[in-house]
Amino acid sequence: RMTALKGHEATELGFAHAERERLSDARRLSSSYQEGSRHWRKIARRLHALIIVAALLTNVTSIAVKEAMLNIADGQPLGSDPEISLSEAPALIDLGSAFSLSRSLAYALSVAIYVLPLISAFGLSANNKFAPSFKATVLNAAAEQIES
Repeated sequence: RMTALKGHEATELGFAHAERERLSDARRLSSSYQEGSRHWRKIARRLHALIIVAALLTNVTSIAVKEAMLNIADGQPLGSDPEISLSEAPALIDLGSAFSLSRSLAYALSVAIYVLPLISAFGLSANNKFAPSFKATVLNAAAEQIES
């Protein structure tokens, strides 16, 4: 049984042309994968930053609200407790004067305590659902495999 080759692949020059096209397509595909990898890596960094910032803000806000509520309840700075002197406990920090907040600001911060964990949970869920770090790694590996 004989097979007849038709088209530009029947000649040596035609084969070289087809090989150049194949390499050009491979370069385009590799470039596309690398661009996708950079895109997903950027998204992963942003999600990680969102999660970390939301967690830190939650902690700072909860401390601020606690201190503010204690100041409002006592009507005096926390460092003025007669039972604890600052000379006896040098690591003790007087946060009372730093967190003398109005009731409305304390209320706004207490609302933030409920919202910030939701933002953090959203970031964690998005990170788990979309797995941007994994996608970036897979796309980068695919690009390297094409190049080799």
